[in-house]
Amino acid sequence: MAAKKQRARKKPPRRPKTFDMALIQRGARLRRSPFFESTLRAGCKSYTIYNHTFLPSYYDDPVREYWHLLKNVALWDVAVERNVEIAGPDGFEFMQLLTPRDMRSCRVGQGKYVLIVDEAGGILNDPVLLRLEENRFWIALADSDILLWAKGVARGSGLDVKISEPDASPLQVQGPKSKALMEDLFGEKVTDLPYYFFTPAELDGIPLLVTRTGWTGEIGYELYLLDRTRGEDLWDAVIKAGKSYHIRPTGPSDIRRIEAGILNYGADMTIENNPYEIGLGWTVDLEKPSEFIRSRTRGRGASSWASRSRARGSIST
Repeated sequence: MAAKKQRARKKPPRRPKTFDMALIQRGARLRRSPFFESTLRAGCKSYTIYNHTFLPSYYDDPVREYWHLLKNVALWDVAVERNVEIAGPDGFEFMQLLTPRDMRSCRVGQGKYVLIVDEAGGILNDPVLLRLEENRFWIALADSDILLWAKGVARGSGLDVKISEPDASPLQVQGPKSKALMEDLFGEKVTDLPYYFFTPAELDGIPLLVTRTGWTGEIGYELYLLDRTRGEDLWDAVIKAGKSYHIRPTGPSDIRRIEAGILNYGADMTIENNPYEIGLGWTVDLEKPSEFIRSRTRGRGASSWASRSRARGSIST
């Protein structure tokens, strides 16, 4: 009897090799925040890149971090929110040109949520603006290179302004116990701040600008470090003072910001969207007296933006 032919065994499919993220070199193009070494020591498990800078993603399970934010106080390294400074004799006029929002309603010591749009109304960024002086502003950026855009706009405008990146690195303190922690650190000067207002402050000789802002919908603050050589000192001081409030470093919570209706540039809106189709038409002051980028095509103005909004739908805020 003829021997049965043995069937060739099928080789198991090759598993794709997992890329080792440790092979990515941290060169000069990838910047480290003043708090970077502190985040490493705190056990950060993952980083992403935002404005060419390492942003801590999480230290623990994101769901556990979410619940910690809702019950206690969380510390976020958000120095990736790089700032652009607009200063000079024509600083106010330039800000009126750069954003559709009317800066006459923003007084010194106050902040505003604003949009930066291109000549077609496409959203380039959605920064938080701070008015430091009559003609001096900071805009804390989402993930896009507005420093270069602003320099180009300034060159073409002929206005007398200087565009630069200041030494300012935000550290967010967020959650229901953050107000008590701010009371311990700074007193009523900070805890009495209305939403979107700010004040200069100092902690152990560290120069700061403290704002009543955040990315959570919870009560929270941002400590703008004004001397990047003091990053570890500031981190340690806040952690030490926050121990009784169960403070812990976490990554920014996408879960909470979605619940709060906070949009994320690059995910919920891009240059392909205009303010009206994502529910941010309230940031556009079409009737403000001075010209702004996009109003040069005012004939197509809000009606064309709104028609696109009806066609595509919108994101609720």
